[in-house]
Amino acid sequence: MTFNVLPVLLSNALSVQQGQTLILTSNNLSATTAGVFSGSLTFTVSSVTGGRFEFVSAPSGAITSFTQAQIQAGSVQFVQDGSATIPNFSVTVSDGNTSTLPMSSTIAFNAAPTLVKNQLSITEGESHIMTPDDLSATDDHTETADLVFTASGVSHGHFEDLSLPGTPLTVFAQQKISGGDLRFVTDGSLVAPFYNITVNDGSLSTTPTPAIVNFSPNTAAETAAESNNTVRNAIIGGTVSGGIGLGFFALRYGITHYGENSFQNHLNKRSSTATGELSKFYRNIIEPLAKQVFSEIKTTKILGYRSERDTIEFIAAIENIVIALGRKGVELAPKEEHEKLRTINELARQTKKVLVPPRSCLSTAYCKSFYRQDVTPEQMSDNAETIANATFDALGGAAAVASTPLDISDVEMQTVRSEVFDSKEGQGISERFATIEKRFEILDTLQSNVGELRKVVERLETEASKESDRRPLIASSSIKL
Repeated sequence: MTFNVLPVLLSNALSVQQGQTLILTSNNLSATTAGVFSGSLTFTVSSVTGGRFEFVSAPSGAITSFTQAQIQAGSVQFVQDGSATIPNFSVTVSDGNTSTLPMSSTIAFNAAPTLVKNQLSITEGESHIMTPDDLSATDDHTETADLVFTASGVSHGHFEDLSLPGTPLTVFAQQKISGGDLRFVTDGSLVAPFYNITVNDGSLSTTPTPAIVNFSPNTAAETAAESNNTVRNAIIGGTVSGGIGLGFFALRYGITHYGENSFQNHLNKRSSTATGELSKFYRNIIEPLAKQVFSEIKTTKILGYRSERDTIEFIAAIENIVIALGRKGVELAPKEEHEKLRTINELARQTKKVLVPPRSCLSTAYCKSFYRQDVTPEQMSDNAETIANATFDALGGAAAVASTPLDISDVEMQTVRSEVFDSKEGQGISERFATIEKRFEILDTLQSNVGELRKVVERLETEASKESDRRPLIASSSIKL
């Protein structure tokens, strides 16, 4: 009588990390038959999740059956699929006559950390102490406090330890964040900070992830100016109102001319800083479009004055609108001049249509436009997608899609903005305008006070007119008596 002895599974275990490729050994899978360690035994795997088995010589091709001899030769590997899913599978061993029942494998799995928070809200020229609400991560096998962050590609600011101010820091533990010992400091420019974050648990790291940055301009100086004593300003306004009236007329040409030069200088600087397709983009699209938009929409304040900050931010807003339209595949730089003019004019027209509602010459909005902007840079930038959609439809929708659209990325645009603002020439322009902006802030205040005085005069004239109307009636009554 012949007895068929079932094979015996000796080892059935894996220790693998997320995304790892592991070449199997007898420590992972092995079996015997009748007490003999035979290379002819065949392993069959089933219900495989979180990865796949494959031959080393034929990667990317999943297999479900292989021999013990192939494992001994290092010819079989397990590939974890890169997810955080713990792998799982069952194994059956056969000697050609009898087979074991499927047996689940024992898996030791280490996943990469999970980045939970990666954001920053900060104001121009200020610093922010980081908290777990700004930056945090978790890991199944490592204490949260021991996770290590690495910041890369940091621009327009830096991380630093509170005990070492002024010394940039790029590697720090989550414990430092939890303890309130880490802060981010901006460089004082008008450009939003940027950085990538990677988390490491001692063996595995996440891929670099850009932080979500909410960047706000510093309006403290403007707020302080608006809070000046009203009575004092009224006295000053009344004293100099006559001189201001003549001064405004004389200054208007100079202010407008100076603002136009600033606008052109920024466009020229952007065009000269960029290279290749991006340089053509500024010269052929951004510059003529910006001029057309500025002619359609009032972007200046009193007497045609537009601040250095507003000039930079209006150009950036126009760039955002064009990029949004480019993402829809619209031909931004057609070869025919009339097509280019049509695109530019339509984009400017839709910008005005979306941002500036119709108004009559007697409306309050029309009167305010003499000393206010029709729209702010923030409003223009926030409505970039809406303007792009309206322009896309006006140009014919799908018919306007280019066969080879101009490929200009947000990263390239951000690089040009940074180089322009950080250059010595850009800093020099900012310094020259700083003094002028302070003078015009005073001018704005004086003009506001003149307006208040005019309202007082108009009210007195109205009351005097009413008094004058009553006197003839009193005289007439006296005669009748």
